[in-house]
Amino acid sequence: NVIQSRQMEADRLYREMTKQESPSLSPIELARMEAPLTPTLAATRAVIMNERGGEEADDALSSLIETYQGAMIILASQKDTSTEQAWALIELAWLVLWLDGDVDEVQSWLNQAQKLAPMDEKALQRFDGWISYRRGFDEDAAATLEPLAKDDPAAKLGLALIRSDQGRRQDAARLLLDLVRTDAGSLIGVWSRDRLAAMLGTPIPMTDEAVRMTELIDAIPTAFDRYPSDPRLAFSIDVEPRIETVSPYDPVILDIKLMNHAPMPLAISPEGPIKELMLLEPIVQTPHEIPMSLTPIVVDLGGRLRLEPYEHITIPFDLRTTWVGSLLNRSPVKGSTVLTTGIVNFRVSNQTMNGRTVFAPGLLGSEVTGRAIHVEGVRVDDAWVARTITDARSGIIDADLLANLAVLTHVVRQNQSMPKVDSQIIDQAKPIVIDTFDRLDELQKAWFISVSAQGEMMNPINAIVLQGDEDLPKMIHLLRMLELGRPDELLTNPFLLSSLRSDNLRIKQLAEWVEQRAQFMVESEIDRRSSEQEESSSGG
Repeated sequence: NVIQSRQMEADRLYREMTKQESPSLSPIELARMEAPLTPTLAATRAVIMNERGGEEADDALSSLIETYQGAMIILASQKDTSTEQAWALIELAWLVLWLDGDVDEVQSWLNQAQKLAPMDEKALQRFDGWISYRRGFDEDAAATLEPLAKDDPAAKLGLALIRSDQGRRQDAARLLLDLVRTDAGSLIGVWSRDRLAAMLGTPIPMTDEAVRMTELIDAIPTAFDRYPSDPRLAFSIDVEPRIETVSPYDPVILDIKLMNHAPMPLAISPEGPIKELMLLEPIVQTPHEIPMSLTPIVVDLGGRLRLEPYEHITIPFDLRTTWVGSLLNRSPVKGSTVLTTGIVNFRVSNQTMNGRTVFAPGLLGSEVTGRAIHVEGVRVDDAWVARTITDARSGIIDADLLANLAVLTHVVRQNQSMPKVDSQIIDQAKPIVIDTFDRLDELQKAWFISVSAQGEMMNPINAIVLQGDEDLPKMIHLLRMLELGRPDELLTNPFLLSSLRSDNLRIKQLAEWVEQRAQFMVESEIDRRSSEQEESSSGG
């Protein structure tokens, strides 16, 4: 029953994997598929069925041979596996001899093994004895196997079978009992125990080690059996916002909560059971725009080696530091909503029908979607702009003023196409922003450049940055130039050209990287247009 359950579970997983790789297969085609057993399980099944006899035994033996032959095909396709192939052939030959299979096939496999790797004298003698026994030459077989039986379980088993066939049941029982004592944990030991019990007509008591193992297994809570089907019994996660409503430029912090519900420690490592990498899939929704969900974000949980029994830990993660922050910075006036799904112990699959990569929980994996985070917008009108101008003229620069000035750059840009603020007030705002920027320190300038709207208003500010001696604002501006989406114009941009000639090594190296990136974007666009033209021509 255990082997059958393992086979059914292996079949289920095999069909799931096949369905993901080939979604076009019908349910009937999937149902016909069976996963191959491992050689160990195939051997165990064959030994058990051999005692029952009949068609089941023949089927199990055939399945065993197919399993080993499949494994040998895989080995043969790899380099430097002669020794491994020889061992597989020897194992198969021994199992088929034990289970009274075709002796001629066994002899063929042994000949192949000898060509791949030499066998030692004892192994050859053991096989000679078993082959003689299976061919009916009991006396010759006993004479060959008896000298080996003292320290060779396979030879001892063969000798026990010979003595049983000769009617020397007491000698056979002694040999089987010795195997039960010395090889209790092996297939030979288990098979010998059952054969001895049948011979004596009474069950054989378990060994002390087996008794202790049974007690240990019985002590395992039954809930452990349900962990693979319902992993939340052992481990679960939460992905919740620390603050559900935040200001336009505040951190957008998720609290990732890992919860161990099991009465045992759970390691956080590549080997599991909790993988150290977690996946976040945020969706950013800005009013009147299409929801954006770009590249999944991988978070490293490996700072903690393990979770103690029933322990909960919380790991903060700021979405503002990812592409989510870049999207939010583009729309500080409108505001946005961020909804995040987290997957731990994730697996990756390719949906070939639509060419899309999808992520799903794997073994002991969990998937959860947290509450939405609302990033507030700004209610902009003439009064708000006038108030911001007045605050800037006061000469006191604090975080609120800096954020409002950054928002003001977006207001100025949007006002060109969709006027919401009186144009005279906007005209007053432009020189105020430029004058205030000139009074900022290096870090404030760098932050302002990283979040402000690009456009004509920024040209005087860019000139200030270019003429200044501060590195950080220049580097931020170089990186933001890639966001403009016009790489061909970027390659002739005066700021980039000046940076390429800079005596400052850091500025020059970053400018060279930006230039290479822009060239790559131009070449990619040319290739895309060429492909579209070729498709259009072939379609016409």
